[in-house]
Amino acid sequence: MKISILVILIVASLASCNPEPTKLSAQENVKGLVYGDSVMNDNVIELTALSTAMGEEERLDLKVKGKVDHVYPAKHWLAMKLNNGEEMLISFEDSTLKVPATLKGKEVILDGYAYSDTLSIDDQIAYAQEAGKTPEEVAKITTPKISVLFKAKGLVVLDSTQKDL
Repeated sequence: MKISILVILIVASLASCNPEPTKLSAQENVKGLVYGDSVMNDNVIELTALSTAMGEEERLDLKVKGKVDHVYPAKHWLAMKLNNGEEMLISFEDSTLKVPATLKGKEVILDGYAYSDTLSIDDQIAYAQEAGKTPEEVAKITTPKISVLFKAKGLVVLDSTQKDL
Protein backbone atom coordinates (compact mmCIF):
# COMPACT_ATOMS: atom_id res chain seq x y z
CA MET A 1 0.00 0.00 0.00
CA LYS A 2 2.82 2.37 0.93
CA ILE A 3 4.62 1.49 -2.29
CA SER A 4 1.47 2.26 -4.35
CA ILE A 5 1.14 5.69 -2.77
CA LEU A 6 4.87 6.31 -3.22
CA VAL A 7 4.69 5.33 -6.91
CA ILE A 8 1.70 7.62 -7.48
CA LEU A 9 3.55 10.53 -5.82
CA ILE A 10 6.69 9.95 -7.91
CA VAL A 11 4.72 9.74 -11.17
CA ALA A 12 2.75 12.87 -10.28
CA SER A 13 5.90 14.82 -9.43
CA LEU A 14 7.63 13.71 -12.64
CA ALA A 15 4.61 14.69 -14.68
CA SER A 16 4.60 18.16 -13.12
CA CYS A 17 8.32 18.67 -13.84
CA ASN A 18 7.86 18.69 -17.59
CA PRO A 19 4.39 20.14 -18.18
CA GLU A 20 3.11 20.85 -21.66
CA PRO A 21 3.36 24.55 -22.34
CA THR A 22 0.07 26.37 -22.15
CA LYS A 23 -0.76 28.01 -25.44
CA LEU A 24 -2.21 31.44 -24.97
CA SER A 25 -4.31 32.97 -27.67
CA ALA A 26 -3.33 36.61 -27.70
CA GLN A 27 -5.83 39.03 -29.07
CA GLU A 28 -4.20 41.83 -30.97
CA ASN A 29 -5.40 44.98 -32.62
CA VAL A 30 -6.08 44.73 -36.32
CA LYS A 31 -3.22 46.41 -38.14
CA GLY A 32 -3.98 49.28 -40.47
CA LEU A 33 -5.03 52.91 -40.50
CA VAL A 34 -7.36 53.49 -37.52
CA TYR A 35 -10.25 55.94 -37.21
CA GLY A 36 -11.78 56.14 -33.75
CA ASP A 37 -11.04 53.26 -31.36
CA SER A 38 -8.65 50.45 -32.27
CA VAL A 39 -10.26 47.16 -33.32
CA MET A 40 -9.37 43.76 -31.84
CA ASN A 41 -8.89 40.86 -34.26
CA ASP A 42 -11.44 38.55 -32.64
CA ASN A 43 -14.88 37.52 -33.87
CA VAL A 44 -14.84 39.51 -37.11
CA ILE A 45 -17.55 38.48 -39.60
CA GLU A 46 -17.82 39.21 -43.29
CA LEU A 47 -20.42 41.76 -44.35
CA THR A 48 -22.11 39.00 -46.37
CA ALA A 49 -22.93 37.21 -43.09
CA LEU A 50 -24.46 40.25 -41.36
CA SER A 51 -28.13 39.55 -42.08
CA THR A 52 -27.73 35.95 -40.91
CA ALA A 53 -25.91 37.07 -37.75
CA MET A 54 -28.62 39.63 -36.95
CA GLY A 55 -31.52 37.22 -37.47
CA GLU A 56 -34.47 38.82 -35.70
CA GLU A 57 -32.28 40.99 -33.46
CA GLU A 58 -32.94 44.73 -33.55
CA ARG A 59 -29.39 45.46 -32.36
CA LEU A 60 -26.24 43.35 -32.43
CA ASP A 61 -22.73 44.22 -31.17
CA LEU A 62 -20.16 42.92 -33.63
CA LYS A 63 -17.20 43.52 -35.91
CA VAL A 64 -17.80 43.52 -39.66
CA LYS A 65 -15.34 43.30 -42.53
CA GLY A 66 -16.39 44.75 -45.86
CA LYS A 67 -15.71 47.22 -48.65
CA VAL A 68 -16.68 50.89 -48.42
CA ASP A 69 -19.12 51.64 -51.22
CA HIS A 70 -19.64 55.36 -50.60
CA VAL A 71 -18.46 58.18 -48.33
CA TYR A 72 -20.86 60.95 -47.28
CA PRO A 73 -18.44 63.72 -46.25
CA ALA A 74 -21.11 66.22 -45.17
CA LYS A 75 -22.56 63.82 -42.59
CA HIS A 76 -19.26 61.98 -41.84
CA TRP A 77 -20.96 58.70 -42.77
CA LEU A 78 -19.96 55.73 -44.90
CA ALA A 79 -22.00 53.15 -46.77
CA MET A 80 -21.49 49.49 -47.62
CA LYS A 81 -23.61 47.31 -49.90
CA LEU A 82 -25.46 44.45 -48.24
CA ASN A 83 -26.26 41.14 -49.97
CA ASN A 84 -29.73 42.39 -50.92
CA GLY A 85 -28.26 45.42 -52.73
CA GLU A 86 -29.36 47.87 -50.02
CA GLU A 87 -26.91 50.31 -48.50
CA MET A 88 -25.93 49.95 -44.86
CA LEU A 89 -25.21 53.46 -43.59
CA ILE A 90 -22.39 53.74 -41.07
CA SER A 91 -22.05 56.57 -38.58
CA PHE A 92 -19.60 56.98 -35.72
CA GLU A 93 -20.22 57.22 -31.98
CA ASP A 94 -17.84 60.19 -32.09
CA SER A 95 -19.85 62.41 -34.44
CA THR A 96 -16.87 64.75 -34.93
CA LEU A 97 -14.79 61.96 -36.50
CA LYS A 98 -14.14 62.73 -40.14
CA VAL A 99 -13.17 60.08 -42.65
CA PRO A 100 -11.70 60.93 -46.04
CA ALA A 101 -13.51 60.31 -49.33
CA THR A 102 -10.50 58.19 -50.31
CA LEU A 103 -11.93 55.35 -48.21
CA LYS A 104 -14.30 54.53 -51.08
CA GLY A 105 -13.40 51.08 -52.39
CA LYS A 106 -11.19 50.21 -49.40
CA GLU A 107 -11.54 47.05 -47.31
CA VAL A 108 -12.26 47.96 -43.67
CA ILE A 109 -13.21 46.38 -40.36
CA LEU A 110 -15.83 48.15 -38.27
CA ASP A 111 -16.31 47.66 -34.54
CA GLY A 112 -19.65 48.70 -33.09
CA TYR A 113 -23.24 47.59 -33.47
CA ALA A 114 -25.68 46.99 -36.30
CA TYR A 115 -29.31 47.93 -35.80
CA SER A 116 -32.57 48.31 -37.69
CA ASP A 117 -34.13 51.75 -37.89
CA THR A 118 -36.46 53.78 -40.05
CA LEU A 119 -34.91 56.34 -42.38
CA SER A 120 -37.15 59.35 -42.86
CA ILE A 121 -37.98 60.63 -46.34
CA ASP A 122 -35.88 63.75 -45.68
CA ASP A 123 -32.84 61.69 -44.65
CA GLN A 124 -33.19 59.43 -47.68
CA ILE A 125 -33.41 62.47 -49.98
CA ALA A 126 -30.34 64.07 -48.37
CA TYR A 127 -28.29 60.87 -48.80
CA ALA A 128 -29.50 60.41 -52.38
CA GLN A 129 -28.58 63.99 -53.31
CA GLU A 130 -25.16 63.73 -51.68
CA ALA A 131 -24.59 60.45 -53.53
CA GLY A 132 -25.25 62.27 -56.81
CA LYS A 133 -28.60 60.65 -57.65
CA THR A 134 -30.60 62.26 -60.44
CA PRO A 135 -33.65 64.42 -59.64
CA GLU A 136 -35.82 61.62 -61.07
CA GLU A 137 -34.30 59.07 -58.66
CA VAL A 138 -34.72 61.47 -55.73
CA ALA A 139 -38.38 62.11 -56.68
CA LYS A 140 -39.09 58.36 -56.30
CA ILE A 141 -38.39 58.59 -52.56
CA THR A 142 -41.87 58.90 -51.09
CA THR A 143 -42.00 56.69 -47.99
CA PRO A 144 -39.85 56.09 -44.91
CA LYS A 145 -37.70 52.96 -45.21
CA ILE A 146 -36.56 50.40 -42.64
CA SER A 147 -32.81 49.96 -43.03
CA VAL A 148 -29.86 48.25 -41.39
CA LEU A 149 -27.54 50.88 -39.96
CA PHE A 150 -24.22 50.59 -38.15
CA LYS A 151 -22.86 52.73 -35.33
CA ALA A 152 -19.06 52.37 -35.24
CA LYS A 153 -16.75 53.14 -32.38
CA GLY A 154 -13.73 52.20 -34.47
CA LEU A 155 -12.72 51.49 -38.05
CA VAL A 156 -9.50 50.03 -39.44
CA VAL A 157 -8.55 50.37 -43.09
CA LEU A 158 -6.87 47.13 -44.08
CA ASP A 159 -3.67 47.06 -46.08
CA SER A 160 -4.35 45.79 -49.61
CA THR A 161 -1.86 42.95 -49.03
CA GLN A 162 -3.60 41.85 -45.82
CA LYS A 163 -5.78 38.82 -46.56
CA ASP A 164 -6.35 37.34 -43.11
CA LEU A 165 -6.48 38.96 -39.72
